[in-house]
Amino acid sequence: HVAAVTKTGKLYVWGDNYSGQIGNGSENSNSSPVPIQLSSSVSAVKVAAGMDTTIALASDNTIWTWGSNAAGRLGDGLSIQKRSTPAKISFMPGLYSEECYNTTMHYRSARMMSLQMRSERVENTDIINLYQK
Repeated sequence: HVAAVTKTGKLYVWGDNYSGQIGNGSENSNSSPVPIQLSSSVSAVKVAAGMDTTIALASDNTIWTWGSNAAGRLGDGLSIQKRSTPAKISFMPGLYSEECYNTTMHYRSARMMSLQMRSERVENTDIINLYQK
């Protein structure tokens, strides 16, 4: 699936939706962009689409996730398998959401790079270590 944020903070998601990763409350795939609202009081600033999970940083520095919760990807501490609408994630006091978003995206980028470079005999941990703070 694909996710995009406009300059005005409007969020659109489209593509595969077998785990609810589009965020419109269904599991039907869409070939056209679907507008997704995080809440009536915030807009999206950044968004990232994983294989079957979507994560967004909102204008109030909160993080919202939806889609597959395999291995706890949604970060909500719940044991649900998937969620088809955005939900705000609660963090410990003092933890800055954008830093968590950026760390998560760097880790995901490192994992993607490691999969791509495995054929070149580069160790997974070497790539991930480049992105850890």
